[in-house]
Amino acid sequence: MKKTKLLFLSIILLAGCSNEPGEKKDPNQLNVLCPTGAPAVAFTSNLANPHLKFFSEASDIIALMSNDEADVAVLPTNAGVQQINKGLKYKLAATITFGNLFVASTGLDDDGVMDESDYIVSFQQGNVPDKIFKSVYSVDGGLHYVANAQEAAKCLKLKKNSADNNANVEYVLLAEPALTTLKAGGADFTIYSNLQEEYKNKFNNQQIFQASIFVHQDLDHEVAETFLGSVKLNVDSILANPSLLENASQIDPEAETHLGIKIAPAISAITNQNHLGIGYVDAYSHKGEIDTFLSIFGMNATNEEIYFK
Repeated sequence: MKKTKLLFLSIILLAGCSNEPGEKKDPNQLNVLCPTGAPAVAFTSNLANPHLKFFSEASDIIALMSNDEADVAVLPTNAGVQQINKGLKYKLAATITFGNLFVASTGLDDDGVMDESDYIVSFQQGNVPDKIFKSVYSVDGGLHYVANAQEAAKCLKLKKNSADNNANVEYVLLAEPALTTLKAGGADFTIYSNLQEEYKNKFNNQQIFQASIFVHQDLDHEVAETFLGSVKLNVDSILANPSLLENASQIDPEAETHLGIKIAPAISAITNQNHLGIGYVDAYSHKGEIDTFLSIFGMNATNEEIYFK
């Protein structure tokens, strides 16, 4: 994000975000920052709220949080905790996405077993998808990274990596709802593994705590609880009836652009055993699982003081 754009957003958000200790705000007027993609689904019922802002880059959210310009923010759990450890004045309140990563097979592997001798496409080297994948599989020798998830999807569709002399691709790491979108478009592939299930198998049935809600430490406790309760209600309602997401476009005609996610495949992914990985759990109650997740990033166990309780 360019500096001028960031400054413009800062002015907008700062106007309604004083964060004075003990101040009791209207829960519906809290400044909320959220990344696009699966976490954004938790806020679809709030799309008409001008205080809700979506960002494609977590770094832009962190920049605004550093200036206390958000009451509530969603970040990759590891990134949020890292920033709190550096002095960011927020508390970890709840987790709302639990992984939506899958390994897809193009069918070109003769023995059908992924190993280092195979050509495996991945993305976001060193970041969350890569770390989760590597926490489960030791196939570094077969990994070939592409620029982003869109390029990974292209490799799966074509079964070739155009960025690497059209090399034949055997396996691709990709997230939902991109897989559902590709399948609906006629792409020929099968799901080799559900990374969430493989993670559970390795880490004693624990979940991936991928993206979480962080609340400003000075936000009134009752106001924060009311807001978090509304998010939980929205998530629970969508899980019970995924077609409720169809209302997003009625609330906001540009919903798919703002959310950074296609509604129809998102509904299909949730309907298909919640492959989108959305949910809602209180963070402090799952401290042990969060510590396990953070350990794959080389991070130490969390201090209880960083949690909203």
